[in-house]
Amino acid sequence: MLFIISTSKESLNTEENFFWSKEYFQKIKNFIPDSVTEVINITSAIAYFVKSNQKDKNAIQLKVKSSQLTKDYLKVKCVSEVPLSYTSYQIKYALKKYFKVKSILDLPFCSVVDDAKFFEIIENYKLYALIEDLEKTNKWDAIYQKFLEFNPIEKSKIWNNAELISKFSFAAAKLAECTENLKRKFPDKNQKEKFIAEKRKLRKLTIKLRNRCIELEPENASFYSNIAYSFYQSVTELNTPGGRRDGNVFTESLEAIKYLDKSLELEGSRVTDYYRKGFILTEFLANNLLFKNDDENNRVKKIEEARKYILSGIESFEQAVYAFENLIDNEFDIKKYRKYYIKSLYHLAQNYLQLSKADFNILNLLYNQSPVNKNKEAVEQKISLLEKAEYFIDKCIEQDYNRNKTEIFLIDKVAVNNFMPGVYKAYIKALINLFTFINADKNKHSDTAKDYFQKALEISFPKEIENQNKIFVLEKIALQNIIENKYDAALNLLEPLYKSKKLLPAYAAYTLAIIYLLKNLQEKAEELIEKYIKLGDKNFKNKFMKLKEYCTNKITKPTVTSVSNA
Repeated sequence: MLFIISTSKESLNTEENFFWSKEYFQKIKNFIPDSVTEVINITSAIAYFVKSNQKDKNAIQLKVKSSQLTKDYLKVKCVSEVPLSYTSYQIKYALKKYFKVKSILDLPFCSVVDDAKFFEIIENYKLYALIEDLEKTNKWDAIYQKFLEFNPIEKSKIWNNAELISKFSFAAAKLAECTENLKRKFPDKNQKEKFIAEKRKLRKLTIKLRNRCIELEPENASFYSNIAYSFYQSVTELNTPGGRRDGNVFTESLEAIKYLDKSLELEGSRVTDYYRKGFILTEFLANNLLFKNDDENNRVKKIEEARKYILSGIESFEQAVYAFENLIDNEFDIKKYRKYYIKSLYHLAQNYLQLSKADFNILNLLYNQSPVNKNKEAVEQKISLLEKAEYFIDKCIEQDYNRNKTEIFLIDKVAVNNFMPGVYKAYIKALINLFTFINADKNKHSDTAKDYFQKALEISFPKEIENQNKIFVLEKIALQNIIENKYDAALNLLEPLYKSKKLLPAYAAYTLAIIYLLKNLQEKAEELIEKYIKLGDKNFKNKFMKLKEYCTNKITKPTVTSVSNA
């Protein structure tokens, strides 16, 4: 055993007497043995320098010449021997881990430790510091190679060190990421499968290590958040165009939510976890039911399930907003979580809008019927949802504006590419007003929609997505023209794109087919419809089939059972 003694001196004399009594003794007595015999038999000590500007100063090895312990005081007489290779900060860190206190400020002035256990912690810290240095330059493979030195990990001395295991799990998670378009990257199927298998192995290792962290510290919310992120990342990859497909979106989404719920149960102010839960519920679970499922027999059931996921997702996004807005004077956390706050506001607007347009069916226009249910109660419910959507998109635009120039009008603030691209903010604002116009027939909403659609066309995408096209904006402008019976204007927007590209996105081709039919250009419509039926797009194949049935007069009235393509 040995004493660990803190000092605020600039340096130590050859001989030092340390004495603690009264309130100082009360603060250390729980950190030293009760047995006088044990204490007076200690022959070694380490002194470290406690001031923040002394953290890199080497600790000093001391020889204990004598010690006295009574019920009122502790006195230790020492002789300085040699500076140690450990810094004062390393000693403080190890002592914090040894006594499992939350802060270095909670450390005693003097304590007694088991020297073997204490030095093991110091050695682990050296490894921890090495990993942190490698992290700064993203050397994940170097960290992983260091990890392999401890195999088999279950029999390693670090298997019981949650911090080190967590560090290694982070490196494994980075190496496991698979965000590329694999079809483009690996023309050779065998190479692709080998690559996917290696990534799968690393994902499994990440989960194993993160589960071990939970076993070691079951009350640590961040460890549940970490493992939830592993599943969140995996589901993101499974939804990436051309990405890997060796997983199950629903199973892994539910696993992520399970761990996020546990994290939030332990620490209910985690903005990031609320955001990710909302994103999983709405973007992965709900959207996979709505747009990646071609089972027409269970379509109504799937829509209702998706609606429940959206409502749960909205609740999570609202909790993220609440948690952020209740961060009290914590500038670090406010800066750290602001991105997720802005994104939560955006997704709240997007999902309230999604709920409001669930009954929209553009096919009705071919039968001279309204594309939405105009029942008074239904309209009131939809307008209420759209008002909430507009509240959140307006707040998103306001909060995401980060320029020094003062702007009076909201439309002048929307162009900022901060945490959310300006194009998307303008587009959602326009779409909310378009659907308010469709339901309420108020021209002011039509005008606002036009203004913001135009703004979306004018704004540039941020550099990281600068090559993205704006066909989705043009398609909605065409839709607005259709609603206003301006079929020629709608046609002039989409037909030139079709003729130049020859392959519009299915949603835009569907709208163009409707325009052709509304203008009695049946031959053009049928040609387009046949082309897209053959392409077999899962989301739109059935929609094109219904258009084909309309063209051949096999149906007389549309059935409104599916979420719109709007």
